[in-house]
Amino acid sequence: MPFPRERSVVDFFRDHVRRQPDALALSEGERQLDFATLDKLTDRMANRLLRASLKPEDIVALPMERSCGYVIAALGVLKAGGAYLPIDVQTPCDRLMFLLEDSGAKFAVTAPESIERLEGWKGKGFSLGADARELASEPGDPPDIPSHPERRAYVIYTSGSTGQPKGVEVEHHSLTNLVCFYHRWLKMTAADRIPLIANVAFDASVADLWPGLCAGGSVFIPPKPLITDLNGLIHWLAVNQITGGFIPTALVELMLRRPWPAQMALRYLGT
Repeated sequence: MPFPRERSVVDFFRDHVRRQPDALALSEGERQLDFATLDKLTDRMANRLLRASLKPEDIVALPMERSCGYVIAALGVLKAGGAYLPIDVQTPCDRLMFLLEDSGAKFAVTAPESIERLEGWKGKGFSLGADARELASEPGDPPDIPSHPERRAYVIYTSGSTGQPKGVEVEHHSLTNLVCFYHRWLKMTAADRIPLIANVAFDASVADLWPGLCAGGSVFIPPKPLITDLNGLIHWLAVNQITGGFIPTALVELMLRRPWPAQMALRYLGT
């Protein structure tokens, strides 16, 4: 069955904003964002970038942790017509500067405590805290940026373990194809609850975030300490009724040796 090539993840997301504005879209600890709230915050993020003169396909680097702020920034970039570049926030300064310069990124969004790491870089840096209060003064009107299937959506870098890291550009139609494949293969619906466990710089995070939101499901971000607390992570999956998602193979192998609660909502687990 052909996929809707002309539609982007922004279009899918907005469908669910109209259908279920009060449904849970994003959860991080006590912070819960419904689709309407996430939509408004990402519109403001997009308008912040457009006011700073972002042009179509301009790259916006996101050296950020898995967080609500990261999701707000990434979706805001796409709404503004840009392409986001996810970067591990723990990346050493030399590699961070290499990624910023090699990619040609003109903008970067990072947490307030990390903004000083952008010193010496020629682009424009913005801070975005956990409560996104930096966006309060921005207009909340949806930016009038039409979808374009050949426009790049994001850039992700190889590890560089066998040479110099290389940036891979992914266009919107490819991201749409991935989302539709996941929806059909895994029969994803608005009832799904998907964890964002993989590091944002790892492409597995793409396969959890966008299919989850574009199905109208809820994306859950675990507390950072749980990534190394296997019993705690298993408990978190159970308590939050997580239905499926990606967990790195090394973690899964260790987790499967631990006792699991009888009541789990998991339908699938990718590794």
